[in-house]
Amino acid sequence: MAEAAANWSPFGDSGRDLPMTRAGTTVSIAETPATFVLQGNCSDGPFYKAGEKALGLSLPKVVSEVSRSNTCRAFWLGPDMWLVLASEAEAVETSQRLSVLTARFLHASFIETTETRAWLRLEGPSARQTLMKLTARDFRDDAFPVGACVGALLGPLHVLVERSGEDAYLIAGPTSSAEFLATMMRDALAYA
Repeated sequence: MAEAAANWSPFGDSGRDLPMTRAGTTVSIAETPATFVLQGNCSDGPFYKAGEKALGLSLPKVVSEVSRSNTCRAFWLGPDMWLVLASEAEAVETSQRLSVLTARFLHASFIETTETRAWLRLEGPSARQTLMKLTARDFRDDAFPVGACVGALLGPLHVLVERSGEDAYLIAGPTSSAEFLATMMRDALAYA
């Protein structure tokens, strides 16, 4: 029983086929970061400054913007809402910093959401073409530069896509649909 739990993956049987490489492009299971959804009034100067101090980064204010520090990064999810990501080693400290931050403000909150998303990495010369097989979203360089993050529909799934390098993407989909996401990515890569 303990062995089965240790080997469990939200990607199910599809995860056994990963990593998969075709023509130099690979889709693989990425490390799951600790994730937190932070909400607060960005137009409230004291909240924004306190968030900057607590996380060591400026909270993004516009669509697709990502901010980074040595210990975490933050994706803009919408007005006054961010996804804060930290390594597993920084999870407890990041949670504590967010707790102190939100306790100071009446209209601020955060929740830990690590288990709600499963992460894939797509990298290689045909990574963009692989993504484009599954979505109408424009992932060309001028529309989606390195360092950006957007929500997108890949097939029927809403995912977050971060462009982490010139030919590299991180894709976060719902854990409940992780096996389907892995199958779609594997199939798209096979025909890219």
